[in-house]
Amino acid sequence: EAGLTPQRIASVRQPVTALYDEHSPFKATRDFLQQRLPDCRVGVIPGARHLAPLENPTALVAEIRRHLVAVGAAPEPSPDLHGPCTF
Repeated sequence: EAGLTPQRIASVRQPVTALYDEHSPFKATRDFLQQRLPDCRVGVIPGARHLAPLENPTALVAEIRRHLVAVGAAPEPSPDLHGPCTF
């Protein structure tokens, strides 16, 4: 538990995006978080097993961008943007 009780998890008010690969063994954790976090979205990174930044960076960046747009921290992507984001 490490101090993360269901009550403490439910007290998180920030928007959360929980990212999982399509073969994740943590579906119960995903469901638990979705049920208890007031503002939790789940994103699935296809074609990734554990290292999404290496295995499917384009999908990972798209999910992160969706989260940032949803919380108002990033503008909507421009239609003329094509290709992966680089850091």
